[in-house]
Amino acid sequence: MFRTNVLILTAMVSVLVAPPSLQAPVVVPKDLLPGDPYHLVFRSDGSRDALSSDIADYNDFVNDEAAMNPILTGTDEGVEWFAIGSTATTNARDNTGVGACAPVYLLNGTTRVVDGFGDLWDGSLIAPINLNQFLAGVGGSVWTGSTNSGGSQPTWFLGANLAILGAASANSSAWINNILLSSAGLRPLYALSQLLVVPDPDPCPWDLDGDGGVGILDLLALLSKWGPCPGGPPDFDGDGTVGILDLLTLLANWGPCA
Repeated sequence: MFRTNVLILTAMVSVLVAPPSLQAPVVVPKDLLPGDPYHLVFRSDGSRDALSSDIADYNDFVNDEAAMNPILTGTDEGVEWFAIGSTATTNARDNTGVGACAPVYLLNGTTRVVDGFGDLWDGSLIAPINLNQFLAGVGGSVWTGSTNSGGSQPTWFLGANLAILGAASANSSAWINNILLSSAGLRPLYALSQLLVVPDPDPCPWDLDGDGGVGILDLLALLSKWGPCPGGPPDFDGDGTVGILDLLTLLANWGPCA
């Protein structure tokens, strides 16, 4: 009877929730460890003008650009992207929210651009932001409207008649503050991901007792944690609570671990 109920619930969960192991991962840098934070960055393949004074328009643009290659950018998994740009009311350093100790990598997952927040705005990069979302090498000028330190240019911000551009081939301060052009021109932008975390490679997170399979002891362990949870197994869907979706996920993976 119990086996029959498990099979019924397994069919239900295939519709309600996908097991975490089936989710396609975003690019993970090879030199980081599970739990390490990081960001990804690229220069957009597409271009737009710099006439808007609303930073949300530029964020929407880089998210649309990222969505053109979700395998690398993770947009299908809900990863958000932010323009490295400044308007009259929003500084690039505030819009992007770079983690203090979170390194930034190109989408190839091997090239480190900076080691953290302060390094992005100190006037130089370890490597230029010279790959687009398709991993093609790129250069040229990029709308930023920003000072070397990631602030809004006093006069030449995004949304002004003239705006500052950076150079995608540069790793000096010219990467963000290089030349001044009419905002009506069409140029690319830099896109920075939200804060990401290297996932735990555990192939069978539902095996809560570590015996190599998902069974009755794991079910009992999950039920013992029912309700608000600080994170991690058995909160498989990461919503901060051990509940029905976590139960269904465990039942969907009943039996020996692969």
